[in-house]
Amino acid sequence: MNADSLHLSSFIGRQVERAAIRDLLLQTRLLTLAGPGGIGKTRLALQIAVDCEDLFSDGIVFVPLQTVNEASFVVFALSNALGITSIDKSDAYSQLLDYLQNRHMLLVLDNVEHLLDAGWIMADILEKTPHTNIMITSREVLNLREEQIYHVQGLPVDDDAVQLFTARARQVRLDFIPDEADIRDICRILDGVPLAIELAATWVKVLTTGEIIAEIRRNLDFLSTPLKNVPERHRSMRAVFNHSWELLPDTERDVLKRLSVFGSSFTRQAAESVAGASLASLASLVDKSLLRVDGRYSIHELLRQYAGELLDDTERYQTQHQHAAYYHALLCRMGARLKSAEQAAALKEIEVELDHIRSAWEWMVNQRHEDMIWDCLEPLGLYYQMRSRLMEGYELFTRAVRQFEPEESPLLAVLLLLQGWYAQFAETLRPELSIEIVRRAARLIQRFNITGVLPMHMGEMVFQCDDGGFAIVQQSYDYFRERNNQWGMAWCLHNLAHLKSHYEGDDTQAKKLFEEAITAFEAIGDRWGATWSHGALGLMLEEEGDLAAAFEHYRQRLEPCNIVGDLAGTAWTLQQIAQVAMEMGNDDVARHYCYQSLQVAMDVSSMKSVDESIFRFARLHEMTGNYDRAVELLAPFHQNNLKFYYVQQQVDTWLSNLRTRMTPDQYDTAYQLGRAKSLEQLARELLDELSEDKLPAATVLQPLVESLSDRELEVLELVANGLSNQEIAAQLVVSVGTVKKHLNNIFGKLNVSNRTQAAARARDLSLL
Repeated sequence: MNADSLHLSSFIGRQVERAAIRDLLLQTRLLTLAGPGGIGKTRLALQIAVDCEDLFSDGIVFVPLQTVNEASFVVFALSNALGITSIDKSDAYSQLLDYLQNRHMLLVLDNVEHLLDAGWIMADILEKTPHTNIMITSREVLNLREEQIYHVQGLPVDDDAVQLFTARARQVRLDFIPDEADIRDICRILDGVPLAIELAATWVKVLTTGEIIAEIRRNLDFLSTPLKNVPERHRSMRAVFNHSWELLPDTERDVLKRLSVFGSSFTRQAAESVAGASLASLASLVDKSLLRVDGRYSIHELLRQYAGELLDDTERYQTQHQHAAYYHALLCRMGARLKSAEQAAALKEIEVELDHIRSAWEWMVNQRHEDMIWDCLEPLGLYYQMRSRLMEGYELFTRAVRQFEPEESPLLAVLLLLQGWYAQFAETLRPELSIEIVRRAARLIQRFNITGVLPMHMGEMVFQCDDGGFAIVQQSYDYFRERNNQWGMAWCLHNLAHLKSHYEGDDTQAKKLFEEAITAFEAIGDRWGATWSHGALGLMLEEEGDLAAAFEHYRQRLEPCNIVGDLAGTAWTLQQIAQVAMEMGNDDVARHYCYQSLQVAMDVSSMKSVDESIFRFARLHEMTGNYDRAVELLAPFHQNNLKFYYVQQQVDTWLSNLRTRMTPDQYDTAYQLGRAKSLEQLARELLDELSEDKLPAATVLQPLVESLSDRELEVLELVANGLSNQEIAAQLVVSVGTVKKHLNNIFGKLNVSNRTQAAARARDLSLL
């Protein structure tokens, strides 16, 4: 191999690629290393040549082609590299074939993308010289039948890329101390592209790694080098992209410019709708290593930045409008599915496209496209709640509110409603803020007489209306009924139930309305919507002391919440089940569900749910007489007004009560121990203490299949007191046969098979 072909710089990483390419060279005779400019194709090819010298008995020859301008000159470049002299120009190709005829060689042809017309030469060499192998590097594939393509990707960010940056940085600054977090961010932004990483690393002479990150995001021209012995096409990333751009036909340039609007991967349908990209143009851009495809298409961030700069103002507006229109239409389609049995599938589709949806939404808001915004409010509001992305929802709607203030309008009213809805979940905001926002929304909604929108979120508003919100909910119900909108009617029933209970104290009617709402939700397949009424009913029944019925409603929340990924809803439900178990006196079951709730809360990084789980654990320790541990768990919340607004008052009261049950020394020791720990540390301690293998075996709290009648409760109490069937019959003045019938009913409802089990189960369920 040519001695001057290898770079003097060290080769870092790519062990997997080197092994894979060596194997391919044993299986194929024409191998193309394809990839975008700067990805390291040439350097990898040189290293592969060194790795594979033992495979080719007559050697490996490296043939640089970047300065060859016409396909016909490829033959002369090959001949020069092979050292073939005294060539008769009229017969140069024949002499080349004669030279290769009996030699077992590998020809490495570098930078072929501008010489694709020379593909016939390579195919012909393979046909006429049986022992010759060819490996090329190119930004575009040859599209020959004999060609095996290997797509060269960026370096792994957490490994090779960081090593490369550090090595190159130390070449220009010996005392460079790497900040691995910053370097990983740099390499991630640059997608592991070796040339970009090397160009960025040269700046450690004068900038910190944090400053390098900022400059990369601000200006593509930052990635350049003053080194004199670097090829012109590799002096900057702009030069790399210019070279590729010049090889594109006008139609593909236009498509690539418009594709720059996609900040992350996209579908063929989106590319066609937004950028006018045909399947042929997409395939061609993939062949030229300007797009990647793996089910979805993607464009390198730096190339996206480069192409985006080439859009003029009119093109940019048109493309962004098309992008917003496409994802607006997608959200509208998903909005209908979110209210049906297809809601889990719809959520997944939104999740995949969320980056684009957010970008489209921000553009609609900034451009004040009110019609499009109105259409997106409900599906976005549902998505963020169903997926428990609560803080993100708050930030998204808060930014939109700022865009439309201070002019009061119907749109501002509903944006405020959504902002206020999500503010209640913002852990670091004072609780009064949510109320203030919702009250402002309520005034505007009443002023503009807005009905028939956001029926789920209206539930938060009606409590802040001067008249209790009955008129608005009833008007909305009538609006939805006229349009046979079963989903809207179900939410109005849910809201009316809350109003009946909260303002009129009519719990009987409220429970009836909640049941009607559940039936309505389930009729259209919206099991997640029904979880809200199940939860409200569970709370009412728990307050009334009907713990078994409350548990049943909580239990029915779990599966729908899990299916849609509502982890916040799952955590809350597990906490309520734990509370019911505590009220029943079943500490083992309560501990099990507290553990599960805390685990879910930690997984979703919801500190509010974590806090509430820790409270449950503190209550458990208090109930079992372990006051020291209860104080330790509560101490981190105490006097921390800035972060935990919503718990301050109850923690103060709780700790005061515990102080009266302990000696001053006991209390102070436990309190200081807790204050020295973070909430996350306490949460991890609790999870470790109660890992699955340490939980008690009896951790399943089964609900009643059906509630017991008053007479059955009487019989059950007498059974628990040890009376025989005859004694029960005599006391109740009924026949023994009637007692047996009651007992059979009781056994079935309690899911037991004898009198002893029935008494024990009844005590577990607090029926006795």
